[in-house]
Amino acid sequence: MRTDIISQVRKPSRYLGQEFNSIRKDPGQVKIRVALAFPDLYEVGMSNLGLKIIYHVLNQREEIWAERAFVPAPDLEELLRSRGVRLTSLESDTPLGDFDILGLAIPHELNLTGILNLLDLSGLPLRAEARGENFPLVLGGGGGVFNPEPIAPFFDAILIGEGETAILEICDRFLSNRKAGGKKTDLLRSLAEVTGVYVPAFFPEGARTPGRKIERAIVADLDEVSFPVAPVVPFTDIIHNRIVVEIARGCAVGCRFCQAGMVYRPTRERSPRKVLELVSACLDHSGYEEATLLSLSASDYSQLGQLLPTLNQSLAQRKLAFSLPSLRVRPLDPQILVELSRVKRGGITLAPEAGSERLRASLNKPSTDAEIVESVRRIFAAGWTAVKLYFMVGLPGETPADLEAIAALVGRIRTGAGRPGAGKNIRVSVGSFIPKAHTPFQWERMASRAELENTREILKKLLRRTGVEFKFHPPAFSWLEGILARGDRRMAVVIERAYRLGARLDSWKEYFRPELWEQAFREEGLTPDTLLGPLEVNDPLPWEHLLPGPGREFLIQEREKSRRGELTAPCLPGKCAGCGLCATGAGRRPEISAHLASVREPIFSSGPEAARPRAVFPEGKKRVWTSRYRLTFAKQGLARFLSQLELQQVFIRAIRRARLPVRYSEGFHPLPTLAFGPALPVGMEAQALCLDLELTEFRPPREILETLNSELPEGLKLSAAREIPLRTPSIYSQVSSAEYEIDLSRHPELAQSNPVPVIPPSAQAGSRGYSIVPLSERKFKLIIPFYEGRGEKPLRVLSEYWGIAETELADLAPVLTRFELNEGEKCLPK
Repeated sequence: MRTDIISQVRKPSRYLGQEFNSIRKDPGQVKIRVALAFPDLYEVGMSNLGLKIIYHVLNQREEIWAERAFVPAPDLEELLRSRGVRLTSLESDTPLGDFDILGLAIPHELNLTGILNLLDLSGLPLRAEARGENFPLVLGGGGGVFNPEPIAPFFDAILIGEGETAILEICDRFLSNRKAGGKKTDLLRSLAEVTGVYVPAFFPEGARTPGRKIERAIVADLDEVSFPVAPVVPFTDIIHNRIVVEIARGCAVGCRFCQAGMVYRPTRERSPRKVLELVSACLDHSGYEEATLLSLSASDYSQLGQLLPTLNQSLAQRKLAFSLPSLRVRPLDPQILVELSRVKRGGITLAPEAGSERLRASLNKPSTDAEIVESVRRIFAAGWTAVKLYFMVGLPGETPADLEAIAALVGRIRTGAGRPGAGKNIRVSVGSFIPKAHTPFQWERMASRAELENTREILKKLLRRTGVEFKFHPPAFSWLEGILARGDRRMAVVIERAYRLGARLDSWKEYFRPELWEQAFREEGLTPDTLLGPLEVNDPLPWEHLLPGPGREFLIQEREKSRRGELTAPCLPGKCAGCGLCATGAGRRPEISAHLASVREPIFSSGPEAARPRAVFPEGKKRVWTSRYRLTFAKQGLARFLSQLELQQVFIRAIRRARLPVRYSEGFHPLPTLAFGPALPVGMEAQALCLDLELTEFRPPREILETLNSELPEGLKLSAAREIPLRTPSIYSQVSSAEYEIDLSRHPELAQSNPVPVIPPSAQAGSRGYSIVPLSERKFKLIIPFYEGRGEKPLRVLSEYWGIAETELADLAPVLTRFELNEGEKCLPK
């Protein structure tokens, strides 16, 4: 991205690229270039595990280069459009329209306008039918593809299911088609033969088009597929600012409202040995301080009780932590809670879903009120400080008594947890039921916005007396999600109309504008609420040409059992629930059955730690409890756009990757002890900045320099390191002045009207004591004194000196050349 554009946005670190572990290849040495574009902001997209996996899988192949792009925030979008600049990739700054394949993630219904924005900013026609031979293949995939019809007209092809192996077959067929001189239509015919690939052009009437059904792509054995052990490490904070290791895929329980629990069947677990290897390798290669063990239901992982103690022992020694995203509601094993609380005592999420046992049984969530109360009691007894309870409203069969049951259950939980106060925080989060494709509840009606607003007020009054925090997901978001989840291809014109009207980032409260969607529906002559009513079981559904989950018969059977309040046993090896997904037969996958048949209770073994080069230092060196070092480094190129907090995070993670024996602070959440000097304005280049670092063992300064430099991203480089006394005052308190170099050669008009004054170093300019020293006709240095760690900004000084508005000097780009420290010490480039 051009620096003149980056310098004008609110958060430039989203757009820098060159993060640690990002992949750059020689474009002349690769055969196929793929842009992986995410239809949301950087901090959301970089938290998406699917994006990380596909980025890794593709880049493992030497002949493929996969790069990343994200929807820009509104400030950058406005700049791109006003200047006629196309959206580019982070790795090589290549316009997205110049790639061979443009892979657009489809993570969620509320990201659909983001997909159109990515196409539009790339200079591509929105509709697939308008994109000829000279445009990239536009390929979709992700967790939101299980009813692709509303966005089908915008894609050449969509991958349904899991992508680790299918994406490579797609690339191979792309290369084969190019080698054979085939056209795009030839490529699409070839891709249609790949399991999981849906080509909308071959289904002009959607589900009504006669022909074969599209099965999902699926991975049989998680241990056999590659996983990104060296994930890209962002400069800025992201939503899930930690490494994520998937321990299982699928869910055995089969909640009747849950789309993911249906379409990712059957449950497949990574072996404990593999999980340990991946966690260790990911932490080693990233420098993150925390790992999350991810699955739809992490507490159902069969070897969790044996895995956690071993993981705890390994991570505690390195001052690292792990977490689980949520736990199933049932009497939780006290030992598991103890292991979880050893490393991090924040909050735990439980999802009762419904307030009454009757309604939970209809959802196939077999948990009693007593079990839920006991689970929360055990969580607080283990030392946890907060519990979040998640409920849904608008469920099939819900009555006013079920809303009262939510408040009653929360009251029992509050009472069972003991006296409220510090260390016992209970939060209640409520969302709306949304009927999703390929679930037993896909035929059910969804509550209207008015009904949901009324329910929110009822629950607010009922829960007020319980003294818990209460949050209700805004009904307007649920309303739109429900419509898009149920829609057919007629929705494409509405999505496009809403986009043209200005709909953007619809999952963000600050950007979502439901009135634009209402206007789009009116202008296209559609009544949205008709899509939220009940559907007849025998009516064709827009998504029935896809077979990602259990078949119609099983879903109908589960729907009927729901109405009778009957439970279905969990789907486990040797205990088949009869959904048909792992059974041998037409339309199913025998290799999945073969893999599951081989699964037994795994023998737990803590495998060897993942290989990563570590510094080995000779014996006999001086060893002290703490050694302190002062490091000098440059902050140049795009790295100058890092804020002080981002800079600190980059160094902390680099120090962890370097495996330096850094001293940590005390407390439950220890942090490495390092201290920087005064912060610079974002965008200012520096030739010499300093930081102080404390280690628990002596390391020769040269080894620190070399080891740490190998772990720093481009634009940050250490130039000097030296040991200093432990009682040396901090850099911040020692700075007496800062020296900046200003070059007017790129601003001849400024140089002509404001020539560099000839003022000797001893002269004082103005009342604040700064000095201006000429270096040439158009170059000078500006020395600004610091008091108690603070100094005036150079542009403000020059604004006052020249009598020019500071805004007119915004692109002058002063460079910090050094800090002068008290007692004559300097922080300057070596």
